[in-house]
Amino acid sequence: RGRRAARARAATDAYDDRHDGGVDARCLASEAASKLDRTSRDAARDDLFAKGQSRRIWAELYKVLDCSDIVLHVVDARDPEGTTCGRVVTHLKTQATHKHLIFVL
Repeated sequence: RGRRAARARAATDAYDDRHDGGVDARCLASEAASKLDRTSRDAARDDLFAKGQSRRIWAELYKVLDCSDIVLHVVDARDPEGTTCGRVVTHLKTQATHKHLIFVL
């Protein structure tokens, strides 16, 4: 019995040495694939905005602003300048001076 147990321990130690402490190669491949998937999703999202999707969003926003008489602009009281959309404010000041812009903290 002593020889069998020693041989089994030696085989287990050799396996662990060959396979990086028992870490399964499939697990590493799965982690790498999930990381690649996340980065490709982020890149695809950025590509959508770079390819004109954001222009469509701005066009829809300008349509809504043109149909409105009063615009409520909600800003964060902790950082009003950082949460104010400058494009909306300048659009209303230059293109639609008759519309009312109300800031809500």
